[in-house]
Order: sequence, then structure tokens, then C-alpha cells
Amino acid sequence: MSSLVFANDFDPRFYSRRDISVWAQRVFWLVEPDDIVVLPAEHDREFLEYVCSLRGIPSASLTLVVPPPGSSGYRLMTGDRLRNSVFVNHLKDVLEHRPVDRVWSLWPSNDVAHVALMCGVENLMQGYDFVAQGGGVNANSKATFRQIAASSGVAASDGFVCADSGEMSWAIKLLLSEPGSACMVKRVFDTAASGNEIICRADSSLSDSVGSLSVRVLSDVEQSVEDYVSERWDWASFGSREMVVVEGVVRDSLSVYVETDISDRGIEINGSGLMVYDPAPSRQVIPLSSREPWFEDLHEGAVELSRVLFSMGYRGHASCDAVVDQESKVTFTEINAQITGSTHVHQGVLNLLEEGPAQFSGVVCEFVWSEDWHIQSFVEMIDLVDALGLAYNADSCTGVILTLPFSERHSSSVFCVAERDEGSALVVRDSLAESLSSR
Repeated sequence: MSSLVFANDFDPRFYSRRDISVWAQRVFWLVEPDDIVVLPAEHDREFLEYVCSLRGIPSASLTLVVPPPGSSGYRLMTGDRLRNSVFVNHLKDVLEHRPVDRVWSLWPSNDVAHVALMCGVENLMQGYDFVAQGGGVNANSKATFRQIAASSGVAASDGFVCADSGEMSWAIKLLLSEPGSACMVKRVFDTAASGNEIICRADSSLSDSVGSLSVRVLSDVEQSVEDYVSERWDWASFGSREMVVVEGVVRDSLSVYVETDISDRGIEINGSGLMVYDPAPSRQVIPLSSREPWFEDLHEGAVELSRVLFSMGYRGHASCDAVVDQESKVTFTEINAQITGSTHVHQGVLNLLEEGPAQFSGVVCEFVWSEDWHIQSFVEMIDLVDALGLAYNADSCTGVILTLPFSERHSSSVFCVAERDEGSALVVRDSLAESLSSR
């Protein structure tokens, strides 16, 4: 079975993205031999060979295609690039010589659906009708999530979807009416906490900004809320083009998720993990322990949310994010209807470990590479990890696995550490940090 794969990312018309050329290459953890892969830019050859060597896939079996540059050059996979007649005709020729039986993408873009239609392979794209009508954007909206949660009966944070600044002011005041209270303002399209702001009363004991990059402390709720909304409505609403989510904050909680695969066959669980914020995402720990008292509630809720997406017509991966409080109550916070920053770990890295000779039973931690760690090339990164004795060992199924390449335009990336537990993985991360900080 071979596929036509589009290594795209969040729709640049709705999400702030400057360059996806490196991030898109996580697709190499997911592709199979003989796949046709559409990339936004030329790939890192050393990284491709590294991933294919670990996975046992011949890199030469892949057909890699890059559309002509568009309005954003090679940085983004925009619609003008994908609908370019030269590219479409070339892709038709490639498909004629190498037929596929499936079409999929990292993000459910209607631009991808358009190309599939132009190439006559739309029938090979599950959920084509939904995505072609812009359903991918709607399925990833944080406003849509609250509507899905309400219709499915799955617990979500107290809150509201606000259509104008007056409603936003009312919602914030209501959620801040109790002493010590706090709430969160969310842009409906944004990722990794970059579109969230926490607002709290001056008497709040909120100690951090987990899930948000900033905290606003309001001394006088009535007037301060009006001032805040006047200042931030345009940012929060994308210039009054979108609704704004305002919801309560679950304090002292764990951030977790469940990944599902929604297909014509039904719904399958791909895995689950823990997200650690500082205050932006700093690492994820995979898998979650099934012994946790809230494990079953988390997975059941994710399946219920996925069922609604299924009924809407969405087909593809979904990550159902939630928080778990100190009383083990699960509260869902959003759905990411896409191949996420965790999918390549579950289906690529974890599969590699579980198929290894050591019968892996530990954890995989994916860390954010610090911007203070300067590496000039992917080869230099491999050499450094080898020199420190931290490289992945197939016999023990432990060590560092590099999950993204580097480039001169990107000073940070992500990498995985496979170890017996999270503490051991942190020791490995600290060893890397010590070496790189002294360079």
C-alpha cells in the first residue's frame, strides 16, 4: 500500500506560521516505502537517511516532490503553490507512473482536497467531502471544540464562546466574580499556548501560567476587565473575524492527551501522554500509565469526542487534550483534528522501540531543544550525541533519538529520549544541556 502524502501544516490563513520547512519533516517518521511525499522545501538529506535507517525503510523508495515557490516562497505550503498548474501536471505524471491507494496530509487542508480533485484521486482521500468544504479549519477551532463537548456530554471547563467584545467582558466578569478566581482567554486558532492569556484577580493564589504565555492580574475587576477587553479584543478575535473563548482555569492540574485515529473503519486509540509546560510546552512523556485512577475516564471521553468528529465527516488523526485535577477529575480543553506534534512519537518512535529486541517497557520523553544550544548542522548534532555516549542503542532500546532536523534558520528543535522512566530521561537531557551550554 502506497500513499500520496502532503507534509503541510496549520492553514497559514488562520494560524501564524513563518516557516514549516523543518517541522514538516517529521512526516518521515510516518511514511512507508513507495510513498509520494509533497514537501514545502528541500529536505535535510542526513536527517532522512537517519530516520529511514532507524525504521528500516529504503529512502530511495520515496518519491519527494516540492511545488514551485508561492507567496511565501518555500517557507509555507500555501494554496497558490499546490494549485500551480505546473506542479499539478507534474504530480499527475508522477501518479501515472506510481499509482497510490491513499491520500493523506499532516493537516486537513481544503487546498490538499483541491489538489486531490485536480489529480483525479479525491476518492482515495478519506473525509474528502468534509475537508473540501473547509471542514478541517472548523474541526480545529477551539469554539467548535466547546460545541462538540457540549453535544457529547464530555466535561469541559466552565466558559463561553463570545461573538463580540461586550460578551467577552460579561464572560470574564462572571468567571472572575468569586474571590481568588481566574480565567483564560483563548484565540480559536493558535497552538502551544501561544494564543492563550490567563486573567486573574489580585487576590488569586495562581502561581504559574501553565497553558498560557502570560498572566494578567486585575486589581479592580469591573474597570480592569473593560480596559483589558478594549486592549485585547482585536488580538483575541483576529480583528473581529473570529469568536473568542473565555473559560475557567483548572488549577494544580496535569495536562494530558489521547490520540485517536478516525477512519471509515471507526475510532481507534493511538496512545496517550503527559504534557509538561514551563509555561510553554517543554516536554511530553509517553505513554501514560494505565494504573492512573483517571486513565479510563480520559480515554472514554476522547472516544466520545472523536465520535462527534466522525459524525461530522472528519477522517484522520485527532488529539483530545485535557487536564486532570488533584481529585482525579478529567476536564477536556480542546481537540486538535490533525497529525500533531505527538503523532510521530506514537507511530514512529514508539513503534520502533516496541519492535526492538529489548521488549521496551519504559517511557519516551520528547524535549524542546533549548534555543541556547547552538548546533550548525544535523550531522554535528549526531556526532555530539554519539561522542557523549547518548545515542540510541537498538539492543537496549534506550538513548537519544533525533526527531527533527536543524537548519540555519532554526535554532531550536525537538528530540526524544527513551529510558526506563522520566527521571532517567531527564538525566540524559541534563547531560546534553551541560555539554551544549559550555560550547
